[in-house]
Amino acid sequence: MLFAFSHLAQANLEITEVNYNPAVKANHLWIKIFNNTTDEVDLTMWSVSDYDGTSWHHHAINADGSSFLSPNSYAIVAKASSTTIDDFKSKNPEISDMLFYGNLTIENEGVLGLSNDKKTIISNKSYGGAIVPSDTNSDSNASDTSSTSTSGSVSSSSSSKEETKVYNITTKIISPKIVTAGVPFTLDHNTTGIKKEKIILGKFVWNFGDGMKKEGITSDPFSYIYQYPGEYVLTLSYSGSSFSAKPDATDRLIVKVISSGIVISSVGTFADPYIEIENNSNYEMSMSNFIIKGSVHYFIIPNGMMILPKSKLKLSPRITGFDINDLTSISIIDTSGQIFATYPNKVASTIKYSTSKNINNVTSENIVKSDIATDNQNGNPNNVIDLNNLGVSAVNSKEFNLSKGAYAWFGLAVILIIGIASVILIRRKEEIPDYVEETISAKDITIIE
Repeated sequence: MLFAFSHLAQANLEITEVNYNPAVKANHLWIKIFNNTTDEVDLTMWSVSDYDGTSWHHHAINADGSSFLSPNSYAIVAKASSTTIDDFKSKNPEISDMLFYGNLTIENEGVLGLSNDKKTIISNKSYGGAIVPSDTNSDSNASDTSSTSTSGSVSSSSSSKEETKVYNITTKIISPKIVTAGVPFTLDHNTTGIKKEKIILGKFVWNFGDGMKKEGITSDPFSYIYQYPGEYVLTLSYSGSSFSAKPDATDRLIVKVISSGIVISSVGTFADPYIEIENNSNYEMSMSNFIIKGSVHYFIIPNGMMILPKSKLKLSPRITGFDINDLTSISIIDTSGQIFATYPNKVASTIKYSTSKNINNVTSENIVKSDIATDNQNGNPNNVIDLNNLGVSAVNSKEFNLSKGAYAWFGLAVILIIGIASVILIRRKEEIPDYVEETISAKDITIIE
């Protein structure tokens, strides 16, 4: 008995929200309960109590699934019975985890409380303008409207209610203020309730300022990518109820998205196959968890590595494990799997950045690509011979820049010439007729040598 009392005395549940909107139907009425202890609590051992102005009336809490509420977690107790709970879930699809139900009394205004002995109210909350009674102890003659359910029963021990300071509900966006176009970054938030508890359940609406929006009843850290440079207004709105037209807390942050200035500026030699990375932008760039992929090996850049603006750094082969074979083709791949920079970049003197088009023909600047080297005077492409593919280089040269149709006509002409020559040669080899030979005599023949 002493052990049971010490365990139950630690339990401190509280009602944080009452969804009593008179405009909604009965199958949308519910309350939210928060467990601010460090232990699991069997919620079916508690009861929800309503105050009618003179006394408290208690209602059993029944579990739709597990009856235990984890520490620092929320649960929804619906105004429903065992026969109507499925209808409640179908009309409230956003409420799925930790669902309970009971024969609750929720009106346009009133006072609700929590009790684990039908005598002492551990936590109470007024709604709709009602006044919380000063006496939180139940009337011994108050009616007990607890439903008889096989899901649980009512406990018989309690601790006194402690007065707590009430704070405003606030939310704060956690995000870097400068990010790179095409590179994912992490977004999070810190939303706190009336007792400074962290809120993880409710209606969270993210607006990224680029036409995209994200909405859900939970909001864990997640990654996002801005495709184009610019300044975007990032906002977060929190509502405790999914039916609230006005949010309980909001926050906004201006995120500056910059173009990448990262290129592979040079590589080493057989004796020292290093890789040099350059940042041409005016901002320091994060390379955390990027992958440098060579022809044979690859290297994952450790978390937290930065490149200062207008700076270069060399990665030693003793760190990357690269050899001369890797230097023939090198790529830098970001954390989303996109190619960020390549080498060789085919730039003759100055580095230029150009936009690229994806499969939907939409301009994107999330991949750094180098332009083909050009003649500074006339803008014509320089002749670059690929020694690894001499056949392709020869066909692509200016001297043999013929279309497929020209090759077809040329082949037809060659066939005609060969045919005509064959006919002429065959006719010249015909034998001299016999009547010509009969007119020749010995005196017509002279031996000249």
